Amino acid sequence: MLHLLDLAERIIMIYGIAMLLFFLGLVVVIPALRKILYMSSVRKHSKTTIGSVASRKSAMNTAGWLTLSMVSASEVVNHERPLVIYQPPHEKEMSLDVIPSNFLSGRKYKLGEPVEVAYDLDEPWRAYLIREWAATWRDFWLGSALSIFSLFLWIVGRVYDMPF
Repeated sequence: MLHLLDLAERIIMIYGIAMLLFFLGLVVVIPALRKILYMSSVRKHSKTTIGSVASRKSAMNTAGWLTLSMVSASEVVNHERPLVIYQPPHEKEMSLDVIPSNFLSGRKYKLGEPVEVAYDLDEPWRAYLIREWAATWRDFWLGSALSIFSLFLWIVGRVYDMPF
């Protein structure tokens, strides 16, 4: 009898694992999609310049993280939010607060490190780091793959008529 209960717990776990992977995929893919849309709108009419990392302050050290409706979950848990200073030609110096697209991000920036910044020619304050473009797409595909794999697990459970 104990063996049957153990088997039943394993069968039920496939749905729990599928749900957890699905939600983890959403947590990764939604912020990445937001950043991709933003970067694409900047990229349409942009130019690049070189900026410098001026600060590596934590998101928790700013008052903005308290208004959770204004930030995504990834912004709250990411403790490193580099501040990049850049200057478009014939414009004043501007700053860019870099927010990695998810909490799994391992991208690190060193203080004083030169970085390439893409900025909108019409609105130079709208900018992003070139290095973040490929990383954001990687996060998007990772989150999508997690969600698709979770759906596959769920379908396997249904095909083999595993109980909820």
